[in-house]
Amino acid sequence: MVQKQPEPVKQFNDYQPEADVGGRGKQNIVQETVSRNTNWNEGAEGIIKQNLLLGERGWAARVALKAGRTTEALLIAESGGKELFDEIKAEYFALHKDNFVKEVIQAITKNDFESIIEQVTSQNQIGEQSCNWKETLAYVIAYEDSQKLKEVAKTLGDQLLKARKDINSAIVCYILSNELDLVTDLWKKRALFQIRKQGVDKNEALFHLFQKTILLRTACKATHSTQDIDLILVDFAEFLNAE
Repeated sequence: MVQKQPEPVKQFNDYQPEADVGGRGKQNIVQETVSRNTNWNEGAEGIIKQNLLLGERGWAARVALKAGRTTEALLIAESGGKELFDEIKAEYFALHKDNFVKEVIQAITKNDFESIIEQVTSQNQIGEQSCNWKETLAYVIAYEDSQKLKEVAKTLGDQLLKARKDINSAIVCYILSNELDLVTDLWKKRALFQIRKQGVDKNEALFHLFQKTILLRTACKATHSTQDIDLILVDFAEFLNAE
């Protein structure tokens, strides 16, 4: 069965800003009114024009950005080569006041999600986050290859486990990064905790551990064995023999 790919959102003309999208709560709408000087012989526009007349695309782009003419600044910078475009783009993100633009969109344009990973796993996060760990993985899935996904998922899992002690979220990340040994180890530690601290029956905990481990390895088509897997199989075999 061919999985249907999600279609791009195109119906912007039908979009209602005041609508509550997906039940996520009210949107923070900021009304912006920008006045433009259409006389390109005066003010900042005059300076931009003079620099363009002199072939100074760098200064023209910088003045345009400072004057709030972002589109013009980026277009001029693009025509001036990669170095100038990267400079103006970096300055654009530095000046932007919207955290989603500064963090998420910048990460996408740079193909570098390390700053987002650090943000979503930080224990000292102040204010609203621009995205959570699930959205971070979704961005990587959308814009990167499978190898990059494994790298990011592994890093994110390590940080979630170390900084937040969030075992459930870390397990999801480790599954996506194909770190099956780490998943098995966390499941085993959880089973031991349930037996020793929560009074869960040993055989019941062992059965659930065995069931999850076999299902995971089958789904991921894992063929190699590890010490943890061998020990689980031995314990389960002893359990069956005793029945």
